[in-house]
Amino acid sequence: MCLGIVLVLCPVLIYFYSIHLYAINIPFFDDFLALYEIIPIIQSDTLREKLEILLSYSLEHLLLVNKVVILLIYSVWGEIDLKLALIF
Repeated sequence: MCLGIVLVLCPVLIYFYSIHLYAINIPFFDDFLALYEIIPIIQSDTLREKLEILLSYSLEHLLLVNKVVILLIYSVWGEIDLKLALIF
């Protein structure tokens, strides 16, 4: 039983460890588009403006989960950490 749990968790732990070890906090390719949409949300003053930008479409796609995850990371750590966003 214990060996089965270890064998199941081993690839998951290796995955997260490799992200922690090899990922860097530099935007790449499509991350720039997300940053161009996240920064105005952070800088806007009213809740209405924040919601309008948050719910706006990007290249005909609503990237709500991506924006919310990055905003949560920003609200907790005070910076946009793309390395941590890779996990989610």
